[in-house]
Amino acid sequence: MPSLLDTGLPFMRAITGALLPDSAIVSRPVFVDDGQGGKAQGTPLSLGPYPVRLEARRRTPIEQPEAGRVVSVMEWTAYLPHGTDVKATDQLTITSSAFYPGRTFEVLGDNDARSSSVVMAVNLKEVR
Repeated sequence: MPSLLDTGLPFMRAITGALLPDSAIVSRPVFVDDGQGGKAQGTPLSLGPYPVRLEARRRTPIEQPEAGRVVSVMEWTAYLPHGTDVKATDQLTITSSAFYPGRTFEVLGDNDARSSSVVMAVNLKEVR
């Protein structure tokens, strides 16, 4: 008899995109030879669009030091379909949303890498 992981999990992953109300583009930095033996940042690679749902991790911003001063930072979580190609060096820009269009976030890391997940949760910090 097949288990839920064998039958139900693929089905749930297949319909997940319809349950995530917004969409986003992932921008990944690309580094190229600078002609002097080093690397320079090239044109970022755009991936997506991907369905996404954003959630503020706290109701109030936290204060943290940044560039010699204290700034308020809101922490966010983005829920993306399981297996979405996103890394801690990427930026996530919301392209379609009723509440967050045009907002860009720095990806801080993937906090939910279980093989039995339907979605993946990614920690974010808003950059603009």
